[in-house]
Amino acid sequence: MFYVRSKGDTEALGAQILKLMPEVQCPLLVEYVTLMNSSNLPQLRPFTRTMVALEIVVSFLVVLLNMHTMVMERTREIGILKALGFSRFRRRSNVAG
Repeated sequence: MFYVRSKGDTEALGAQILKLMPEVQCPLLVEYVTLMNSSNLPQLRPFTRTMVALEIVVSFLVVLLNMHTMVMERTREIGILKALGFSRFRRRSNVAG
């Protein structure tokens, strides 16, 4: 595969290349760009949907792990405060005042 850069008429250059070497295919860049459209790539849409679903699952797991860690830390803090003799009423009054 060779790429040829043209500063002029690309269709005329393609015709000249085909005249010199008729066994060679000479598609233009515009044709390649249209081939890269999602309608011409049937596996692109399922791939993107799979990737989005995977990202949603991973995000959910990260949030779940974060919530679990926060609850475990808070449980440990409450246990330490109870061991020091704090009650529920006293803890609220300390926070408010």
